Amino acid sequence: RLLRHSPSKSAAETQALLPPVVLVQKTISVTLGDRLLLCTGVGTGSLTRWHLRDMAAALALPFRTLKRCTINSSAHMPVETFAMQPGMVSSFLHPERAVPLSALVLLPWRERWDAQEREVAISLSLWESLALPVRCLRPLVRQYARRAYPQVRLIELGSEGATRSLIEADDGS
Repeated sequence: RLLRHSPSKSAAETQALLPPVVLVQKTISVTLGDRLLLCTGVGTGSLTRWHLRDMAAALALPFRTLKRCTINSSAHMPVETFAMQPGMVSSFLHPERAVPLSALVLLPWRERWDAQEREVAISLSLWESLALPVRCLRPLVRQYARRAYPQVRLIELGSEGATRSLIEADDGS
């Protein structure tokens, strides 16, 4: 379903505008060394040191790379780098837009949100979001990434530190 709300430029602002049963999809850009990554998940949580460490390991980067980690770097402005409105970053990049992206990272979220049949709001613009069941987000991101930018590595961080790296083939899970 389509949700219309006041314009918002952050996941926290959007979350405050949504009904309490709907969680926001939060996507941020991360630079690890010279690699640009997009990290996406459900809710307004933040990246942990463990998430960054797991991303570096999945990309076979030395842990010292974490010292040169930048979140939402000014070197990658959403308007220029991702062709998005100011304040927006999304895992659903336009397929015809060349972006120097090394990986798309799916962050873990609470499994109970799937069981509770919660919804997640995907920002379509600064004032519109698409709400769908949380359980649909992971397969949707996987399918979109595989079709829209198959050259980009997909990394899934598990809740217990388990990391799956999907490059070309997907097992359908």
